[in-house]
Amino acid sequence: MDIEGLVEAALFISSRPLAVEDLAKVIKIRHREVRGALKDLTSKWKDGAIEIAKIGDAYSMQVKEEYAERLRELAPPQIPQKLLKTLSLVAYHQPIKQVELRDMVGRRAYDDLKLLEDTKMVARKPFGSTKMVETTKLFNEYFGIDGKDQEEVRVLLEERLKS
Repeated sequence: MDIEGLVEAALFISSRPLAVEDLAKVIKIRHREVRGALKDLTSKWKDGAIEIAKIGDAYSMQVKEEYAERLRELAPPQIPQKLLKTLSLVAYHQPIKQVELRDMVGRRAYDDLKLLEDTKMVARKPFGSTKMVETTKLFNEYFGIDGKDQEEVRVLLEERLKS
């Protein structure tokens, strides 16, 4: 395996930007060799839709912005860890009144729901003086759930929590 290929594969597989030190440690090569590979890769990818971008002191393989804007809907949303509890509660108890969710997780439920709605993972519909919340088709696709049957979602969540 060549060094450039290893650096390229590391950048491709990583979900976060990688510093030269991280790459050198994982691949077990010198910093100088990593920098050389990064320079070559940056040049290699400059004419395509993918780029090797420097982000602070780290590097990332990513879709160039002009392409990303038009294709954003194809990329799965990134769900911040802090939202997973709220999302799990919605999925488990759906349909659930927004006020009931607030009673479970506190006032932050409103902010969490706004962010989850922005990622198209949940939908809120007016229901009297509150809103009714449930997961969306995208939620099912993202987590590999065939239907929206509440019992199916509960079983899936319980199985995943056990493992």
